[in-house]
Amino acid sequence: MIGYSKNNSLRLFLVVFLILGATLQTSWGQEILDASAQGNAAKVGLLLSTKPDLVNAKDTNDATPLHFAAENGHKEVVVLLISKKAKVNAKNTAGSTPLLFAAMNGHKDIVGILIANGAQIDTKNGRNTTPLYMASMNGYKDVAELLIAKGAQIDVKESIFGTTPLYAAALTGHKDVVELLIKNKADIHSRNKFESTPLYAAAQGGYKDVAELLIANGAVINVTEKDGISPLGIAAKNGHKDMAELLITNGASVNAKDNSGTPVLFNAAFNGHNDVVELLLAKRAEIEAKNNNGLTSLHIVAISGQKTTAELLINKGAQVDAKFNGGATPLGFAALKGNKDVAALLIAKGAQVNVRDNDGFTPLHYALENKHKAVADLLRQYGGAE
Repeated sequence: MIGYSKNNSLRLFLVVFLILGATLQTSWGQEILDASAQGNAAKVGLLLSTKPDLVNAKDTNDATPLHFAAENGHKEVVVLLISKKAKVNAKNTAGSTPLLFAAMNGHKDIVGILIANGAQIDTKNGRNTTPLYMASMNGYKDVAELLIAKGAQIDVKESIFGTTPLYAAALTGHKDVVELLIKNKADIHSRNKFESTPLYAAAQGGYKDVAELLIANGAVINVTEKDGISPLGIAAKNGHKDMAELLITNGASVNAKDNSGTPVLFNAAFNGHNDVVELLLAKRAEIEAKNNNGLTSLHIVAISGQKTTAELLINKGAQVDAKFNGGATPLGFAALKGNKDVAALLIAKGAQVNVRDNDGFTPLHYALENKHKAVADLLRQYGGAE
């Protein structure tokens, strides 16, 4: 029994020792990660003098001290870690290296140090995103310039949407980066997985200065994405009047339609962008243009409930009783959607209250069926019948 007791005690001691050792190792690992993130070079140095292999410690996402120091711009810690044999091209679970982190956050000095110490310039994370892409997207021209000078590939596409650094810079409105990339032969006509171009990206965000630069360098004005939406179409949808004006001045078609037959005018009208609607009409957009379902712009605003836009269209000559393929008028759609203000406007402008669609239903029928009591009461006031 005595021997058994001694063996038991020895085993217990070994278990406790191993647990304490593992705990201490974990504690030290977290300490150096925290110290690197905070830029505490003295503490990092002290920890490494005690346990040199902490230089490549990892958190739960496989990020190392060098990742944290590079991400947060701590140059002194970066230099110290590299001098202690930190792995410059270590990847976290997302496939990102310290260089990607430094480029993403605009730390030019650290980008230079990492490259000088063997960092792979075109390293890619799990989304095929390169340091140049990250710098371009976030508008760090100086970092992008350095990466290009060191040989970074210009047109590498990330894998989620298939966009290039030029597209990313255009989408986020960084004109100086766009200019730099074009100067270095970036493909101005490159399309992403949705077939949209850098000009489409600039139009989407309303970045007129970027669009001007792209157009000056040969961007195609009327090229469309996969659904047939043009740069003018997306500018109109998002209410970017200055952008729309620029595109029209450079030859954009105001009567272009997407694959569903939707005219550019619909995009502005549906979202209540009256200044864009006025611009398009002034540039001879067809006010009675229809989509593949026979809907007009007035139908569209009756659906979306844009009263002021409906009034604008009517005052510009839109037909209040225009019928779509199914026979319903704008008033029928206003009743269907419960848009009382639009319904009242249409009636005030002379819309017929009891027009029946191809199924024989009136606006009052749709108001009642969809429980829009206020609209139903309005229609009854003006002789509405089922």
